[in-house]
Amino acid sequence: MLLLLGLFVLRWVVHFALFSDGVAVAEIAGIDAGAVLVLVLSFALGPNVGRHFGSITLYFVIVGLAIAGVGYLAEVIRYRHLSLMSAFITIMGAGAGLCLATRTWNQAIWITGLLAIGGASYGLTRVHQPFDALVIASPYVLSAIVFVITGARRGSAHAVAG
Repeated sequence: MLLLLGLFVLRWVVHFALFSDGVAVAEIAGIDAGAVLVLVLSFALGPNVGRHFGSITLYFVIVGLAIAGVGYLAEVIRYRHLSLMSAFITIMGAGAGLCLATRTWNQAIWITGLLAIGGASYGLTRVHQPFDALVIASPYVLSAIVFVITGARRGSAHAVAG
């Protein structure tokens, strides 16, 4: 989690250095706060997805309502473009949460998490230029890959030791 926060700060600095727009950095920081909330919810509910009846529906209702809430707040506070951007960023947060919840390579949640991040990154390229979308998506993509590798390796080490 500290890795993700460090990548956020690095992205805010790079974004300000490249575009010299403090308001945009503050907007992205606010959306990142909402995405971290979605990430925590996704991490908490992710291991249960697919284990019992209704778990997928429960996950999508809880995480989906959080994503919709962040988007609605962004639209009310600023404008529709920020709401659209917040949708993709919070979906990446949900994907990173699923990747953080990964414990073994056989779990399908890390694949779902990486697919969510990939789809949301593509969605950002429909809203922004590809380089801008890369700057915005980079903390989520890098942290999700690290979460999957370290989580699966840690889970595999416990399976071998146990």
